[in-house]
Amino acid sequence: MPAVVHFAACAVNQTALDWEGNETRLLRALSEARSKGATVIVTPELSICGYGCEDAYLSKNTMKESLNVLDALLPYTTGCMALFGLPLWVENRCYNVMAVCLDGKLIGIVPKQHLAGDGVHYEPRWFAAWPRDHITVLPILGSQVPCGDLLFECDHIRFGVEICRDAWVGDRTGKHLVARGAHVLLNPTGSHFGFGKIDQRERIADESINELNVAYVYANQSGNDAGKILFDGDTRIAAPGLFYHGPRLKMGSIQVLDAAIDLMPILSVRPLERFNDPNTVVTNFTWPDCAPCEPSLLPEAWQELGEERKEEEFSRAVALGLFDYMRKSRSAGFVINLSGGADSAACAVLVKLMILFSVEQYGIEGVQERLSYIKEIHSCQTIPDLTKRLLCCIYQGTIYNSDLTLAAAKKTAAGLEATFYEWPIQEMVDTYCRVVEQAIDEKLDWEQHDLALQNVQARVRGPAAWLVANVRGAILLSTGNRSEAAVGYTTMDGDTCGGLSPIGGVDKVFVLQWLRWMETKAPDGIEPMTFLSEVNSLQPSAELRPQAQLDEDELMPYIIMSMIEDCAIRMKLSPLQTYNQLVGSEDIDLPPSTLKAHIIRFYELWSRNQWKRERYAPAFHLDDKSLDPKSWCRFPVLSGGFARELEKLKKINLSA
Repeated sequence: MPAVVHFAACAVNQTALDWEGNETRLLRALSEARSKGATVIVTPELSICGYGCEDAYLSKNTMKESLNVLDALLPYTTGCMALFGLPLWVENRCYNVMAVCLDGKLIGIVPKQHLAGDGVHYEPRWFAAWPRDHITVLPILGSQVPCGDLLFECDHIRFGVEICRDAWVGDRTGKHLVARGAHVLLNPTGSHFGFGKIDQRERIADESINELNVAYVYANQSGNDAGKILFDGDTRIAAPGLFYHGPRLKMGSIQVLDAAIDLMPILSVRPLERFNDPNTVVTNFTWPDCAPCEPSLLPEAWQELGEERKEEEFSRAVALGLFDYMRKSRSAGFVINLSGGADSAACAVLVKLMILFSVEQYGIEGVQERLSYIKEIHSCQTIPDLTKRLLCCIYQGTIYNSDLTLAAAKKTAAGLEATFYEWPIQEMVDTYCRVVEQAIDEKLDWEQHDLALQNVQARVRGPAAWLVANVRGAILLSTGNRSEAAVGYTTMDGDTCGGLSPIGGVDKVFVLQWLRWMETKAPDGIEPMTFLSEVNSLQPSAELRPQAQLDEDELMPYIIMSMIEDCAIRMKLSPLQTYNQLVGSEDIDLPPSTLKAHIIRFYELWSRNQWKRERYAPAFHLDDKSLDPKSWCRFPVLSGGFARELEKLKKINLSA
């Protein structure tokens, strides 16, 4: 009885409902895994159709096309075991399942038992949870196939399958599989990216090998398969005393982590004769002889970083998200209103990182091949050529914009090697004002019409930026951050113009911190962008008024806003509870009366600006602090505005 099994965990960058492309990538993953000698191959959850199919899961055509792809994949599983994910309708309910294939045949279907229904996940909307211990037999692809809470026995080795959330819950599916005799847990997953989420995955892997005493294989989706949710392509193969993991947040369409592991230490403490499980599919397949071997694919140096891991993850996750969004939407690059401030500079830098990382992964010719739908792309022979084609920055100034921000915008665009345009818009602003003044028979002035006169400047910038984006076939990027979204410090149809918001998932504090990091350190393998010194030297300002106008003077210090936001939105505290949570904190050097005023202002602005958050361009989901009302943080557009709660805060005696 061979006890060494060669495993492969495949991270695959799929696209929702892209049947031909998804099939091709799965075949490539199979081929690469087989070429390395792997005989147990795990692809991610819902790997055939893509994770982000949304309500298309409710169409039985999605299942039909998934089964067609599965049928095409089966012949390529001769001589190995391979797992593929798809939706499957059983008795008028749709289930999220893994198809277990062995030696060219479909030998079983394992449905997911625990559905992800929180945050960005809406699985209970589409899928039913499979009951533990339940088994049925289904006619699939011309055969009668067992479906349910199964184990698979091949050459005296038992394999159990737990799909993503099955491994995250307290009553973990894997514990029950091990109690029934499993030696190996295969964990295909569609686990969205989040800052620091890797630590939670490591705890699950540690539990598998140290407490459950099994071999563990983990394969996650990669890239941006449907728009907003990103996947990091994490792969893991582990056993007691062994722990391997592959690169994360790579541009490649497939990554295969493989290792051959001696399972005898596990088999010796869990012999099959101790278990008599009726729900085990027993096969006569024999594993080929092989020797233990370590992976040829290794994690990258940045993955071992501690303090700077968030900056690295942000740089690589958003760059990956942008590249996939651009190529999968067949867009010809990005356009940015580059104001000379931090937010627009951050967006432009992220596009440049997208270009640098894609060239690092594929080379110039590989990038050209993936963007071959852009007719001018083959004339781009260098990174500067690519940047000029894929990144266009525009500075549109009024009489209230300073020479400093213009200089910062020019220096940033030049440092990034982007296409740069500059034109004045004051005449257009004046024309709009003059037309309206004549119509309403009233002179607009700053004393009575402050907000209107600010907003018209921001809105005038929109049409020309959209025009340039249309001419170039590009995506106009919205440059707002999460802090602005929280309090509505933005102009609808002005600075919110755009089809995608790269920094909408992070707060202003992090944007400023990350830009300083980009200036002095930058991601591993990337040169620091010292030209950002000009942007980083400026205080954030909207530059929409005649007098000096600083963001933090109009709102509150951004660090205070982030702390209040955390209490109000993540912790769900009332205004008074937020005050009690923050007052006296060593991190807040403010008089209690000032802190109280900031808290009141935050809750008031938060309440009245939900309508804006409903209209923001899509942003990538990066952590559990997202304010996206479509996928994470919901709040009524119309509400009482915390009126009673704020009165309680206003009445407290600060001298007590």
